[in-house]
Amino acid sequence: MDESLWASIGGGLGIAIGLVGGVIGVRASLKNAKSDQERRLVWRFSLAILGLVGILMAGLLLLPPPYNWLSWIPYAIVLVVSIRYANKLQAGLRNPTESSKM
Repeated sequence: MDESLWASIGGGLGIAIGLVGGVIGVRASLKNAKSDQERRLVWRFSLAILGLVGILMAGLLLLPPPYNWLSWIPYAIVLVVSIRYANKLQAGLRNPTESSKM
């Protein structure tokens, strides 16, 4: 087997593992959601993160090397900020009295 076949196999496995991990994570989050509002929040942010990953992949594939690796910088910043924001929103949905104190 040549190197390009191994690269294709590795790329396919990476995509499959990433998708399965995403599905498991979303299912676990939906299962642990305590209200319909939380479930909507989980769906909204899951789709937003999926879009963010798509933009990252587009940047990695469409930008010329070595500039394509710069796509990771805004991705990491937006990911961290959005996770913190989603956690704050979820805390507000679970306990509205405490979120108003923040």
